[in-house]
Amino acid sequence: MPEPGVYEGKAEVSAYLQGWIGAFGDSFHLEIHEIVDLGEDDVLVVTTAHGHPLGDRVQETQFIDWTFINTLREGKIAADRSFFDRATAFEAAGLSE
Repeated sequence: MPEPGVYEGKAEVSAYLQGWIGAFGDSFHLEIHEIVDLGEDDVLVVTTAHGHPLGDRVQETQFIDWTFINTLREGKIAADRSFFDRATAFEAAGLSE
């Protein structure tokens, strides 16, 4: 499973997200709770990730505080900063909760 961090460019962002899909298969999905326009080309996105780890169909796993700071270019994610802690993501964006 990929670690949170900074991923830039189509190949890195795609590989990062494919790592999650690979670990959870078709059950993986994100529930978006909040999108904050940070100005310029950046947005902060607060989500909950849901899914069953491959091979385990009994219990759904949730990653409650999965927050991203995405840089958008031409309507696509060009860079992703990923955080498992909402407060850290807000701090990195220069915001307070």
